[in-house]
Amino acid sequence: SWLADARGVPEAFLGLFGIQTESVWFTEPAIALFSVAMVTIWKAAPYYMIIYLAGLQGIPIALKEAARIDGAGGWQVIRHVIIPTIKPYTLVVSIIATIAALRTFGEVYVMTGGGPFHRTNLLSYYIYTLGFKYLEVGYAAAVSIFLLAVILIFAIINFRLAGGDNTTGGA
Repeated sequence: SWLADARGVPEAFLGLFGIQTESVWFTEPAIALFSVAMVTIWKAAPYYMIIYLAGLQGIPIALKEAARIDGAGGWQVIRHVIIPTIKPYTLVVSIIATIAALRTFGEVYVMTGGGPFHRTNLLSYYIYTLGFKYLEVGYAAAVSIFLLAVILIFAIINFRLAGGDNTTGGA
């Protein structure tokens, strides 16, 4: 089927509904970065779901039952019990996802090579190009330090937005 179709999975899926398209997912400048992002998300989503599953399984049943006894409905249990309880897991996922997004390299290297018209030339791919294609190792190292600083800033912002001072639940 779809996975063996030379046109790609999106075209094969649309073909089921009689929609014929050209394979432009990685060659059209307007959608190339979106296509790379979708592949990256598809690749990473199961990992994040496992983290959330661990968080959801760690919620004591007695906590949910106590909320039900106090008269909380389904949405109230989700809003006032489940979401606050998985807050530390959300912090971990947001930091890991931010770092992974800023370090995206393999998808760009394999699917677009930074093109078309440098629309998918992300910072990590740019570092690779500087260091290995143009042999500007010092400049690549400097850009790497910049990437490290950006990742650190995003991690701090995520930690602060999540209320990182009390995410462990302890006093």
